[in-house]
Amino acid sequence: MFKFLTAPVLAASIALTGFSTAPARANNDDVAGFVAGLAALAIIGIAINESQSNQKEKARKKSKKKKAERHRHQIEKQQALARKKANARLHAKKAHRKILPAQCLRVLETRNGTRRGFGARCLNRFGKSTAALPQYCKSTIRSRGQVRTLYMARCLKNAGFRMSRI
Repeated sequence: MFKFLTAPVLAASIALTGFSTAPARANNDDVAGFVAGLAALAIIGIAINESQSNQKEKARKKSKKKKAERHRHQIEKQQALARKKANARLHAKKAHRKILPAQCLRVLETRNGTRRGFGARCLNRFGKSTAALPQYCKSTIRSRGQVRTLYMARCLKNAGFRMSRI
């Protein structure tokens, strides 16, 4: 509010100080002084106006900068959330790959004792490719006169594979 009152009050005070109680005389010195006073008032008014417009421009630039910063922060936040979701999906996919169907778990009696493992044919039937399983867990076992290919359960568990729940 004071900004709007400053210029008129200043102009009025300068204009009124030029009047004196002396009788009116009309000579060139007084007219020149009056014109100089008006010019001084105009210059002061222009300077005040320019100062106010500069302040408004600075405030506008600052506001624009804050808005751009908020927008950039919001975009970064959205990108971070998208990365987090993508990582969660990838993790879920990888975790899903390491789950073996419980129906394929076989317990076979051999000469050397009981062996637990997942049958290769069963895994292929249920859509779990044996190529994705570690080959060091693969074992060929003879049980009841048949040769079977098993992926040993304990070895797969140590490799990070889990069995699905029935």
